[in-house]
Amino acid sequence: MEPDMAMVAEIQLKCTDSSIVVRKQAMQVLTTLLSKDPTNRDLQSIWNWGVLPLVNDPEPTVQTSCVDFVHATLCQRLWEWHDRRRRRQDNDTIPPSLAAVLDQFAQLDRMLVNFFQVAIRHLVKRGKLDVCDVVRHCMQGIKLPQAESSSWVMLDELHAHLLEHVTAADCRVLTNMWNDKLPENDHTLRMLRVLSSVAPRVAAMDASAIATGLQQSLHAFSFPMNVIPGAILALRQLNSHSQPRSLWVVDLWSACDTVMNDVVGQGITDVTRLQRVLCTMGDLWSDMDQYTQRLQHIHRFLLPSFNHETTPAAVRAVAFLALGKVSLASQVRKAHEPPHAIAKDSMTMFIRELQTSDNVAIRSNILLILGDLCMQYTSMGYIKWKDALVHYFLHLVVDDNVELAHLARHVLSGALLQKTPNLFTTKFVETIFVLNNAMDPSTSVAALSDADVHALSCSGADRFPRRWDVYQFMLSTMTDFQKVDLTGKLTRGILEEVSEQKLHLHANPTDIRDNSVERVVQDALLVLSSSEIKLSPGGGSGDGDDNNNQMDDMDAPSSSMKDATRNLASKLAKKNLVVNVIPVVIGVKHQLEAKRSPVMRYLLHYIQDLMTSFKDEVTDVLNMDPQLAKEIAFDLKQYKAQKLAKSRPSFGGTSSMGVTTPLLKKHMTPLTRILRERRSSFQDCGSDDESVMKTLDFSTREVPSAARGRSFAPLVEVVPVEDEEEKEAEVSSDSDFEVIEKPTKLAITKHPKRAKTRAKHKHGA
Repeated sequence: MEPDMAMVAEIQLKCTDSSIVVRKQAMQVLTTLLSKDPTNRDLQSIWNWGVLPLVNDPEPTVQTSCVDFVHATLCQRLWEWHDRRRRRQDNDTIPPSLAAVLDQFAQLDRMLVNFFQVAIRHLVKRGKLDVCDVVRHCMQGIKLPQAESSSWVMLDELHAHLLEHVTAADCRVLTNMWNDKLPENDHTLRMLRVLSSVAPRVAAMDASAIATGLQQSLHAFSFPMNVIPGAILALRQLNSHSQPRSLWVVDLWSACDTVMNDVVGQGITDVTRLQRVLCTMGDLWSDMDQYTQRLQHIHRFLLPSFNHETTPAAVRAVAFLALGKVSLASQVRKAHEPPHAIAKDSMTMFIRELQTSDNVAIRSNILLILGDLCMQYTSMGYIKWKDALVHYFLHLVVDDNVELAHLARHVLSGALLQKTPNLFTTKFVETIFVLNNAMDPSTSVAALSDADVHALSCSGADRFPRRWDVYQFMLSTMTDFQKVDLTGKLTRGILEEVSEQKLHLHANPTDIRDNSVERVVQDALLVLSSSEIKLSPGGGSGDGDDNNNQMDDMDAPSSSMKDATRNLASKLAKKNLVVNVIPVVIGVKHQLEAKRSPVMRYLLHYIQDLMTSFKDEVTDVLNMDPQLAKEIAFDLKQYKAQKLAKSRPSFGGTSSMGVTTPLLKKHMTPLTRILRERRSSFQDCGSDDESVMKTLDFSTREVPSAARGRSFAPLVEVVPVEDEEEKEAEVSSDSDFEVIEKPTKLAITKHPKRAKTRAKHKHGA
């Protein structure tokens, strides 16, 4: 029976679910379905896109499970296919179910191939792959058209282990494959990396012949740009058998100079050739001593115009990439000397172009360059994560271009974050100020110009979703201990400053603007009450079912360690709450009440969240001040009554909480957005403990059954009349929208059409 592909596609989506259990179970189900119907190409594609990306999952148990599924579904079947083919007799045929693994591998694009190589890397580290057998299979596979692709991919990933596992005969096979390859071979770059790895075992005559061919191709600039770095690397490794290294370097630089001089004299006539020259100069720079004039050649093409002609964006993008390689190569070559000026002088240029350019290729290249500089040379004072550099990166996380935004997330959450693991916890408070364009003198970006701050900000209610995406991304990379630390930083850096009146609130709510302190406090309170800052739930890998017992047993030691870590983080969170958070929250409450600030609603939302997550701890603190407890109980009742009123059916028969027109979205407050999008995540807090009920009454008033069943507006509806004294405070603290509206003072509302209809019927009677 054919599987329901719509349902299978839904299972694939579950591979991106926030729950660890769901992701692991989705992988298990997809693998089971594929094992029962391995020739189904749709299932193969869904499995590839659903399971393979999870090799980079932030949860180690999910990552481990994914690697195991890749091993069973792809690797073991590939080895079995090679074994069956080697042992088969003339009349034997390989079952289609086994041969289908080659069809499945052929569907992998460049990104999925990278995921597969990551899985191979993990399997080698865990000792689950016999590298010698894999190399033996691959050396046979590169001769077969149907297995060529998978074999080169695995040899490329295992290049660091090849030298100890290949023989002289294998090297002859590799050199023959290179000599016989077609000009447009898809595996040219992988071949070059493999040849570079085995160069010491390649025969001198073969090495010399390959090196000569590489030199000719590089001099003619016939290699595509992505192949040039591999060709130069292979040439360096192979030339140790023949001519001195400096000779071929001088010849190649001479070829680059010739092209550059022609461009200076005649202008840009061949964009592709110029791109390849710039790429060659960047990759060749580590062997360069006299650089001044050649560096000027690169700088010329960074400018928007050259010789009164517009420089093509494609050329500028490669020029920035070449300058980035020069900066990295200069640091490597001069590591024993004082820092070179090239990288230092280029930083300002990179950042300026990152902000002003509208070309995706230019910005992507600069993003990668800055990431490499920050990751490899963080000890340099001009490259450290200081000033606004991190904010330029975070600004790209929510860029309008989806590919650039994904690249920014990848750069920030990858090796760069491993290099500086506390980057986001250290910069979070500052990020809230920057995104709201509310600069505080104590922040390290106070020296930025107003234009720079404005360019980095996403202030205003209409751009709150962008700010929230940045906050969520930063929180998603944090461990439990970092979340506890961040809670303390937000409390001390923002809430405590408000409590001690170091951050000044507006006395009149109508004076609040998009860059006011109130906006910073709002965002901080929403982050503190978000689900993303909550500690990860317990249970670890024990969430699986009986089908995953073996996998769960394997993860048991790490699960026990994680449980202990979670318990410790939970204790620290509770202690931090009692000692630091609650006293500050009480102080902020007094300040907001004195100012009749609209931020009071956000604070009540946070207090309600605390009562849900830490009921006992909050109650113990408030029990020491019964009057304060009564005030908070009253405020929370009012707040929940307001939420309940807004969620009731309106005249149109729909909930007012569901309004999503563009105009209303533009003026919707951040808290209202959160409540609408995550209404199910914020449940009203109830208490069954009698001692708590005596102090805090959090019970909600039940709506009469008649009212619940009514979906139309009544003829006469009683609406509470607000007291004049509290009118301003109620409006400012309860408004769903940024525009402060005056309340309507009506005690009774009549439905005109319904009244007219009833009068007509009465007259007729």
